[in-house]
Amino acid sequence: MNTTFVIDIAFLLFYAALLGLVSPYIGFKDDRYGILVPAGLAAVFGGLLWAILVWTGLNDTNALLWIIVMAAMPAGGFIGAKQLGRIRGNK
Repeated sequence: MNTTFVIDIAFLLFYAALLGLVSPYIGFKDDRYGILVPAGLAAVFGGLLWAILVWTGLNDTNALLWIIVMAAMPAGGFIGAKQLGRIRGNK
């Protein structure tokens, strides 16, 4: 396994952990899901998006790849958490 790949994924997980630390203070807190759910959703979304963009041809050293992923991770966590809260609230 390439060490650059491991470092890239570790950085994405670190960024997701930072998002998880600040998420309760910026409106992600809800009684219908746990406090780690937005960070987990952001990590999964960011990892999938990163893999898709690398698969489509963007190099992992390309700044555009990282800008897209870093901007989309909070959005993915926010949208996913809101959808989960909405789904769990209907039951």
